[in-house]
Amino acid sequence: MTLLPADPHRILVWLHVILAIYWLGPDWGVYVTSGYVVRPDLPVAERRRFLQAALAIDIVPRSCLILMLPFGLLLAGDIGLSPLPRVALALLWAAFAAWLLLSWRVHFGARGALTERLRSIDWNIRNPGTSMPSWGGEAPCVRHAATKTLTYYI
Repeated sequence: MTLLPADPHRILVWLHVILAIYWLGPDWGVYVTSGYVVRPDLPVAERRRFLQAALAIDIVPRSCLILMLPFGLLLAGDIGLSPLPRVALALLWAAFAAWLLLSWRVHFGARGALTERLRSIDWNIRNPGTSMPSWGGEAPCVRHAATKTLTYYI
């Protein structure tokens, strides 16, 4: 059996698919466990365990969400579809790496004023529509849909 050198583009495609799976799978797990958190027929201790599980799982889809765009732009650049020059792509990767570290600091950091301030920054990066009061219309559902579209699909 001979080992062939790996094609970098195929590796990027594989990583991008893995990111999508690890983004959506654990996000579904958080959704399902949160359903148990709000069930009034369960004891408070059990509901608290479900909440702790959901919070522990949540860092996985958050991390994958952050990494999807830079990996996607690498893939696009690999086949000549990226409008960004290499320098801009490198700066973008640095920005997303900083955001990933910020997200991890918020998730794993001790509670306090600094963590809450960092959480607010992370929230405004993750949900740009929340910091623009009438952006996307006055209805919160319209603003939410517009924010999701801009965040995930552009």
